[in-house]
Order: sequence, then C-alpha cells, then structure tokens
Amino acid sequence: MDRPLRILHLEDNITDSALTVEMLEAGGFSCRVTRVDTQAEFAALLEEGGLELILADYTLPSFDGLSALQLATARRPEVPFIFVSGTLDEEVAIESLKVGATDYVFKTKMSRIVSSVRRALRESQDRARRAEAERALTRSESYLVEAQRLSSTGSFGWDPASGTIYWSEETYHIFGIEPGTPPTVELVVQRTHTDDRHAGQGTIERAQRDGTDFEHKYRLLLPDGSVKHLHVVARAVRDDAGRGEFVGAVMDVTERDAERQRADEEHERARRLELEQQSAIAAERTRLAGEIHDTLAQGLAMIVMQLADAEAKLGPAWALAGKPLGIVRELAVESLAYARRTVTMLQPSAPAAGLARAIRDVVESVRRHFGATLNFAVTGNAVLLPASVESALAGIAREALTNAARHSGAARVDVELAFAGGGAVRLAVADDGVGFDVENVHPGAYGLTSMQDRASRAGVALTFVTEPGAGTEVVASWSS
Repeated sequence: MDRPLRILHLEDNITDSALTVEMLEAGGFSCRVTRVDTQAEFAALLEEGGLELILADYTLPSFDGLSALQLATARRPEVPFIFVSGTLDEEVAIESLKVGATDYVFKTKMSRIVSSVRRALRESQDRARRAEAERALTRSESYLVEAQRLSSTGSFGWDPASGTIYWSEETYHIFGIEPGTPPTVELVVQRTHTDDRHAGQGTIERAQRDGTDFEHKYRLLLPDGSVKHLHVVARAVRDDAGRGEFVGAVMDVTERDAERQRADEEHERARRLELEQQSAIAAERTRLAGEIHDTLAQGLAMIVMQLADAEAKLGPAWALAGKPLGIVRELAVESLAYARRTVTMLQPSAPAAGLARAIRDVVESVRRHFGATLNFAVTGNAVLLPASVESALAGIAREALTNAARHSGAARVDVELAFAGGGAVRLAVADDGVGFDVENVHPGAYGLTSMQDRASRAGVALTFVTEPGAGTEVVASWSS
C-alpha cells in the first residue's frame, strides 16, 4: 500500500501486538497501529473513525472479543474485523463469522495473518464499490422518477408473447391507476377514449404481429370524465433469449396540445381581426372618397365651370380683373385636380400607390412655381394605410412644400416617402433654406398649425428639425 494501513488492535499483550505488526510489515503492509485493551478506549477509537482494519483478541481481562465485535458491527460495519486469538477454538471462531466477523487467525498460526488481511481488505473494497454502485443506481432511479414526473413522461416494457407489461411510477400516474396494479393490454384499451379505441387496438395488433417499432397518439378517458392526450413511442428489442419485446415512453401531451390549440385559436382571432380592420379601412376610404367626390370635387368643378362661363359672358370686361381671376381659376383647377387625386388615392384597389402618386403630384405642382432643385423618392413596399393617415400625410407634404417654396429660400428640397414592415410609414421633407426658431414661431404661421392639426387628428407623429440658418426637416411618421 502507498500509505500506512490504519489498524485498531484490541490486545492486552504488547508482545503479541508487536508480533502481529511485524508479520504484516514482513508481508508488505505499512501499518499504523493503535493498540487498546479497554472497552472505553475501543469505543472512542470507533467513534473517531478513519479505521481500515480491526484486529481483536477474543479474551481480555476487562473486555471480550464478542462484545467488541458487536460494537464494531453497530458503529463501523464497513471496517473488516479479524479475530487474532490464542484462546479461540474452531467452533467459536466459526460462530463469530456468523455474527459479523470477517475472519479469524489463531496465534499459533500467525503465518495466515497476511493473507487474511489481504482477503479482508479486498472484500471490504468490493463491498464499498457495490455499495457506491447501489447508491448511484438509487440516485439515478430517483432522478429518473423526478425527471419523468416533471416532464409527464412515463416508461414501459411489454412482452407480447407473455402479455407481461411493466410500468414506471409516472406511467401509473398518467393512466390514473394505483401503482402496483398489474398493467394489461385490456386495461390500456379500457382506459382509451371510445373514439380512439379502434385505432389503438389496430396499433397494438400490428405491433404484436410485426414486432416493429411503433408510434401512436390517442386520448385517455379517465373515470372522473377528464381527458388526457397521450403520445406513445416504442422500440422493438430482443431479450437475452432472443424473444421480441418493446420498450417505450408514454408522454402526457395534454397541456402541450392545449397550448397549440390556444395558439392556433389566437392566430385565427388575429387573422380575423386583421381582415376586419382591413375591411373597415377599405369601407372608410370608400366613404371618404365618395364624400370628397360629391362635395369638394363637385364644388370645385362648378367653380371652374362658372369662371369659364363668366369669362365668355364678360368678354373684354374680363380683362379688367383677368390676373386675379386667372389666379383664382388656376387655384381652383389645381385644387380640383388635388381633390380628384385624393379620391383616386382613397380607392381600396391601390391605396399605397395612390398616396405616393398624390405626393408626387404635389411635388410636380410646387415644382412649377419653385426654381430650386426638388427631389422625390419612394422606398420600401407600399402598405395599406387608414384613409385618415394617408390624407394627413398628403396634406402635410403639400403644406411643407408650400412653406419651403414661399419662405425657406432653399436651393434644394428632398422629399422621401418610406414604407417599412408592420404597416409603418415615414414622410420627410428637408430643405437647405434659412430655417427658423421653433420656440418663436410667428402667431400667423398657419401652415405649421395646419400640419400639427392634421397629424394630431390622424395619430401621426410630427417633428420639426430646424434652427435659424440650418435648413428645415419636417418628419411625419405612423405605424399600426
């Protein structure tokens, strides 16, 4: 041994103890021996622990070997106990083995002490390994039981030839059957939901006939009326005798199926809600388009017609107010065109394209009266927007461009309409003009107020990024 063997030696004869140690060391053992000859000392050493071997004389003046054996067996049963005595007869020695001693050696035959100790230590190590293996197996089994409980998964074994079925504790729990009740195919069929019973019996019969892996989903109908959804998976194996049997798992997927059903129902509700929202948006757009066409557009058309009729009837007199009347007619024509574009934009057939077209028309209209560079870009895939949002964005674009043309002194204006995922849209009108102080806007600046009012009514976020001498950017954004 690489380290000293710690030995407790119950012996009242110092010479005999020394001889025992000498024999062990001659046999290759390194020993650390503690000799005692009283019950109190012996019990104290047992309590202290750390022992690997106990040697004991059978007869001592104030103590005896059998009493020592009883103490050692009660307190340190894992430590080998060997009688080394000159007063022990063969019959008593054999009886001592029956009550817990590992071996016995007569002092007249001390040559046996080395082999006896070696065998005792080897057996002790074997017992320790078996005990640890049993503890590990117990831990593993307890972990398996807990894992099955947590995952609602039971295990089973089935020998179709004999009809023998093994169920784990969790399988009993899943089937709602008292543990220990002999499981049978008939019991499984009896607990199967009546609507699934035929298919379940078919799976069982095929497994018995073919002896191949199988997988099956079915429902249990328990005595209390509750229903469980099961998923069973089994693999065909061969035992040591070559007979076919099955090992498998039975999973309670009731909650998982319920979660899937709830998710499917939630998805269906969301889909229906989206369709209802789209339908409502389309209906509102159609209503607004009709109102604009029947009121504003028709009214502007009548103004243009009346102005044309007035020009025809007044003849030369028209020239007296030709310039302001011409401006009025041009504004009426542009406004009529804008109203008609709005009606087109609101048609559900091409709503997003209508918004882009309406803003493009605004850009082209302003371009005719604006000497600066004017750019327009559309990015992203057009999405369906509420009519109020599109109307607000078109109005904000018109107002921002008109303000830039009249007040900014800009050399360049960039307009961007960007569509993003999830029904989001962003409009930006940026110029490199004189800018202004947002905190000190002139009270008569109706254009800014108009944009803010439009944005507020439609739920559009509106910001102004500007400062004197640094240009202006108007940003309007909305998301569903």
